[in-house]
Amino acid sequence: MGRIQSAARQFSFAILAVVLAGSVAPLTLPSSWADSTRISSDFVQGMTELRAPVRYLKQALQNLSGIGFVALPENAIAVYNRLTNRITFGLEMQDRRTGGLKSFAELSDDEVATVAHELFHCYFSTAAKRTQDDFYEEWQKSAVQLYSSAFGRPFDVHEEAYAAFITITVQNYVNIRRMMAARTPAARDRLRRNHNIAAIYEQTFQESVFGYYRNFWGEFITSDVNLPRTDRENILTNLYDGELPENFAAAFAESRF
Repeated sequence: MGRIQSAARQFSFAILAVVLAGSVAPLTLPSSWADSTRISSDFVQGMTELRAPVRYLKQALQNLSGIGFVALPENAIAVYNRLTNRITFGLEMQDRRTGGLKSFAELSDDEVATVAHELFHCYFSTAAKRTQDDFYEEWQKSAVQLYSSAFGRPFDVHEEAYAAFITITVQNYVNIRRMMAARTPAARDRLRRNHNIAAIYEQTFQESVFGYYRNFWGEFITSDVNLPRTDRENILTNLYDGELPENFAAAFAESRF
């Protein structure tokens, strides 16, 4: 079970999902764009079957203008461009037969979390920010309180901190959920009594999470402000709608299979 813990901790640092608006990024754009509706039903269905949060994913996919695939710069996994409202994924996430995104079943846990991360940026830009809903109001209030105006772009930093928390919680949930779904009810019951697995899952929600922004020269500037508990609760309640419980026993109760 060490691999689950390692993946959950490392992935938040590995993903560099760059929001291009307002920054310079050396990126070759895809020569063609796929209709985002091609991934909508499959991805949402896959997440629904795992009992993962889907409301914000559905809204983002309805608003998204398109997706593309290209060889990204080193350490970059995916890019959401708020100016064009499109997502560019790395070539490793492309189904070479269809030209679109790999099917949900073929996506690794990390790749599922990447999609969820990028769709959050789309949801934030095209839905939450425009409607000024409760989720956005809590986010904005916190961003103003946490970061001084002297720290680069505080709103970009806070948005990325939220996206990083989404990445690690979705990745770890999907990892364990898939593992348990492949087992019999009796085997799942034994796993529920495994204190090590429970601790790994629940610790993910307490992991240190730091936002960042990309400056004019393409450098990543990371904040030293750990995402507060109130912001994590905002995500769990107002974005996930309580559909991704922190408690291991509740998240993987047999009634959810």
